[in-house]
Amino acid sequence: MQDRLCVIGFRLRANDSYREELAKTEERRNADRVDPSPRIVSMDRASIYDELSRVEREVVAGERQLAEQERLVLDLKREGQNTSGPERELERLRERQRLRDQDRQRLLSLLQP
Repeated sequence: MQDRLCVIGFRLRANDSYREELAKTEERRNADRVDPSPRIVSMDRASIYDELSRVEREVVAGERQLAEQERLVLDLKREGQNTSGPERELERLRERQRLRDQDRQRLLSLLQP
């Protein structure tokens, strides 16, 4: 029985020792670690700028599409033709443009300090 207690006691001491070594190793790893956050943030900012550039090109193209569709609707109305289909398309284009604007605002807010 005493041998068994001695073995159990050794295991407990060994586990404690192992845990201590593990904690020290983890501390050393953390101390050696260079904080990568500035590099990651700058990479993220670069990605955000790339995405913002793409979204802004889409916004410009969307404005052009809206102007063309509005002109089409006005021309059809002047000619007395049915405008229900083109007006539905115009509303769809407006909704997509609202979404692009929201996306642009979201990206701009990510770039704020």
